[in-house]
Amino acid sequence: MFGPLRAFLKVKSISRVAAAPPTLRNLTVKSNHTPSQQNYQSTQAAIAAALRLALRPFLLLAAVLAVGATAPAMAQNKAAPMAWATFANPASTVQGGNINGFSYSEKPGDAVASPMSVVAGMLFVRGSFVAKNASAWSGLGVSVEPGTNQPMDVSNYKTLSIRLSALHTSKLRLRLNGTDDKIKSNGCYPIFMQYVTPEERSYEIPLAKFASDSYCGANAVDVVRTLQRLSAIEVADTSDPARARSSQFTVASITLLP
Repeated sequence: MFGPLRAFLKVKSISRVAAAPPTLRNLTVKSNHTPSQQNYQSTQAAIAAALRLALRPFLLLAAVLAVGATAPAMAQNKAAPMAWATFANPASTVQGGNINGFSYSEKPGDAVASPMSVVAGMLFVRGSFVAKNASAWSGLGVSVEPGTNQPMDVSNYKTLSIRLSALHTSKLRLRLNGTDDKIKSNGCYPIFMQYVTPEERSYEIPLAKFASDSYCGANAVDVVRTLQRLSAIEVADTSDPARARSSQFTVASITLLP
């Protein structure tokens, strides 16, 4: 009589036992390692974390040192000053550039250049304004080419540093010459007028201050364009109008600064 009931209860009991341990069975499936392996991995992870923490100050120091090492390299990449001209003889610079003296006047003979000379590294430029023909404009000076004697792109430079002196305190005209002969003959390449004293000293002039003379009008030349093909740097004493007097000035060095 109780046989079927016992069989039913036995089946239900087996089902409960079979259903009871799914969590335990799932845990066993999730972990493929023995407890000793899990402990080993945990220990290794803890050691790695401790090492990272211990090494952090050294890693920070290494980063600081790397930045310090990079700074000089960046400084080296910056353009260095360019020695355009130093002087040992009146024909060519130490760098190999041609030195050309000149004089000009509205009417012939009102400005006369004398031979140049070099004394103790200073290029002496001499001459006289005669003014016998009453020229409205006149000048005498020197044009100094780069060591390559070829036009140079110096548009990365910002400042002209030039050592000058004059027999009497006066204004000297500095000019940046390009390669166009027509512009050159018209006198329309950028200029800067610099007061110079008898004491030799260095004058640092931002290249952005150079500009064509006002009379050039539409023929004015941009200084950036000129610097892209700079063929010579010129220094001149001018007399507008021409008046009878002597002229003497010195140029000791010409340098372009970044």
